[in-house]
Amino acid sequence: MFSHEEKCDMLECYLVELYPARIQPYERYFLRLYRKFRGNENVFAKTRAKKEFIISEATEIAVIGYFEAYRENSIADILKDSNFSYGTVQRILKKYKFIPYKYRPVQTLLAGDPERRLVFCHWYLSFCRQNVNNFRYLLWTDESNFSNSGMFNRKNHHYWSRENLLLVHPRGPQVRFSFNVWCGIIGSKIVGPFFYEGTLTGERYVEFMSEILTNFLDELDLISRHHLHFQQDGAPAHNSRGTYHFLSTTFNDQWIGTNGPIQWPPRSPDLNPLDYFLWGYLKNQIYKRRYDNLDALKTAVREKITQIDGRTILKTVRAVEKRAQKCIEEQAPHQPTISRWYGEFKRGRVSFSDDPRVGAPKTAVTQESDDAVRKLIIEDRHVTYREIEASLKISKTSNQKILHEELGIKKLVSRWIPHLLTEEQKAARVNWCQKTLDHFNSGNSKNSAVWVFQVFRSRSVSKKMVATFVSKAGHIATIPLNEQRTVAADWYTTICLPKVITELRKINPERRIVLHQDNASSHTAQKTRQYLTEENVELLDHPPYSPDLSPNDFFTFPKIKNRLRGQRFQSPEEAVDAFKNAVLDLLGNEWNKCFENWFERMQMCINLRGEYFEKQ
Repeated sequence: MFSHEEKCDMLECYLVELYPARIQPYERYFLRLYRKFRGNENVFAKTRAKKEFIISEATEIAVIGYFEAYRENSIADILKDSNFSYGTVQRILKKYKFIPYKYRPVQTLLAGDPERRLVFCHWYLSFCRQNVNNFRYLLWTDESNFSNSGMFNRKNHHYWSRENLLLVHPRGPQVRFSFNVWCGIIGSKIVGPFFYEGTLTGERYVEFMSEILTNFLDELDLISRHHLHFQQDGAPAHNSRGTYHFLSTTFNDQWIGTNGPIQWPPRSPDLNPLDYFLWGYLKNQIYKRRYDNLDALKTAVREKITQIDGRTILKTVRAVEKRAQKCIEEQAPHQPTISRWYGEFKRGRVSFSDDPRVGAPKTAVTQESDDAVRKLIIEDRHVTYREIEASLKISKTSNQKILHEELGIKKLVSRWIPHLLTEEQKAARVNWCQKTLDHFNSGNSKNSAVWVFQVFRSRSVSKKMVATFVSKAGHIATIPLNEQRTVAADWYTTICLPKVITELRKINPERRIVLHQDNASSHTAQKTRQYLTEENVELLDHPPYSPDLSPNDFFTFPKIKNRLRGQRFQSPEEAVDAFKNAVLDLLGNEWNKCFENWFERMQMCINLRGEYFEKQ
């Protein structure tokens, strides 16, 4: 057995002589360890109790109060103005979850901008709620500039290495080149990129968009083309008269712009997917390296766009709905404001209301101001907020309080109706409904009635029109227009109607037929009326401007469109076959409900004295 002294000698030789290349402890440390072994002492380090820092309540209140008053000051600033230590201030801030957030630059909203943002957000949410797939039919567009100067953010650009390689990033090239890029986003697809150079004028923009949209619209199926909405921001070229005329001609009232039918709110990049995602993503990816010429930079833009996954694009587009909802909830703040409030609640805030403060009492809301606002509204039901405020010289807040709290008035939007009916037309609707109800209630005409709707467009590049006849029992016949583009009286009486009547009288040649059709020119032509009289077919006329009383408008068309929604066809014949199958798939009880609903609608029209009754 070795003695304790011999063990210490061996330890000394082992460390110093056998492993001279290893890191040796300091001499005094080794001597201290050597003496502990000699004296049979414990060589393990003693566990030290952590020193408990006791911070008084007064100190905490002083630190928190300082940063509540001077939110932009740093810890170094409070150390200069007080005798607190750095550790004390840091512990207090950490305890109360104070975090040094950074400002985010945003565009300044001008007077009237918040209201326009709210109007657009309400419209977009309504647009999305009408159909869950409506967001797929909105084409978002924007332009951006790319150059070889790029942008360099030292916080986002780094490299990994065992040692500092002293790499540099060249900036400010002597030879500069740039170009502008137009892109669009619809659903999960990016349209473009399309490049142009120089200043974009209104005339150039119209020529540019004519070429792009012509090719784009030719590739769309009919459903997408019908529901398509176009969006652009408030760039000067977008607001020219030529642009307005071009977009109104191409999209009717289904386009969004600063002065468009649907108004785009100025200074709102947080509501455009290209602004809050696409351009920033592309520039972060592209500007990581340098480009020697214009073609190389354009190629990089194309490649990075093709690499973006469709699911990412779709997620970005769907985020517009969430952003619009947050915009409404916060009275149209920017995204950074929403993030700030999130942080406030995370730190313990429980209310959106401002903290109590001493201020001048509100005197604008008085009985006199209430009466003045009521008088303005009675005189003009279409008076606007701004007109009321300018006329009475009251603030927006006081105006809203008078209208909604004192007077209990709501701002309602007029609903769409097919036509502004005259008294004669309302009377004609009532007379027709009463006559039709009496006619069907007097006999068994309900069981023999058929009606017609004649137009259907396929989801292919070309169009195909068909005439379809249905009855309470279901589908009777579908006749496509093979050579004609419109339904003419000659075709209607020599080809279409004979097939239908033959089909109906196969079993019972004496069967009574009541034909209900709208007021198309081919239906009201003298030749058509003469033919129906000869065939002993009773004709049931239809009141003008009354789609709410036409079974094809309130039942058949919506049913067929929902069943064929999203389908594409390679030929007109394929579209016609799909249409026939969709009609045949409707069950008998659905047709019965349609007829019952038809007669209920007639009674509603009578009760409302000829007024349109949808959504009553």
